[in-house]
Amino acid sequence: MAEVLFSTGVPAITEAIEQNLAELLFYFGAANNATITNTHRLIAVLSDSDDAFCNAVVHSRLTPERLDEEILTVLAPFQRRNVPMIWWLMPSAAPPELGKRLARHGLRYRGEGPGMGLDLTTLPRRRLAPEGLTVELVRTPAALREWLYVSNVAYGYAREPIEQSVIDFEQRLGLGEKRPYRRYLARLYGRAVATAAIFLGAGVAGLYNVATIPQARRHGIGSYTSFVALREARKAGYCVSVLMASAAGYHVYTGLGFREYCRIRSFAWRA
Repeated sequence: MAEVLFSTGVPAITEAIEQNLAELLFYFGAANNATITNTHRLIAVLSDSDDAFCNAVVHSRLTPERLDEEILTVLAPFQRRNVPMIWWLMPSAAPPELGKRLARHGLRYRGEGPGMGLDLTTLPRRRLAPEGLTVELVRTPAALREWLYVSNVAYGYAREPIEQSVIDFEQRLGLGEKRPYRRYLARLYGRAVATAAIFLGAGVAGLYNVATIPQARRHGIGSYTSFVALREARKAGYCVSVLMASAAGYHVYTGLGFREYCRIRSFAWRA
């Protein structure tokens, strides 16, 4: 386990964003029979999953003179297995023209977003919850199914029953507070309406899967659910939280005290 990060300097937070994502994917990979590459030049995870998030390049510092050749070498295992994948371009990615070359090799540009960080010691100890809202740590298989369903609906996926293979994978990740990946479920008058997750890795608390079903949005529910997850990370001894924000979530996170530290681009193949 990495030492807890105390610094909120730009280099430290930028590196922590990348490393927390990498460690999260390693954790997922261990539950998903993934092949992991972890060197100073390349960090990549390849699994059998059809979820592009589980098949990714997180860190890439390639040789300018052999750039096209090395891109093809990195892509080949994903293409042989025919799984969707994401190639993240973190601030450490090199050379500068890597993004343009990825596009030439058929990867679709997904966009650019902010990498953000928060000093958890500045987080208020208490905050008033929206009326009727409670937030719980997911501890049981039944609550996990609700968490998965809400997440699917919130992200616009099918409302059909969750595939058993997905449930099995999520259960292998573990439940409760003794795991580094901790899911939180928000209920509005008893009905599950929002999700969040914390991953404790690389010395920081990464905030992921913040989502609210359409009918419950714009009432501060996502913000409060995130606050509870962050408060629990602080209680666990963590001083810094990091995340990669979507355009929709940006103002939620700045409202919690996060600030932007870097820009992150991503490209996709079959995703």
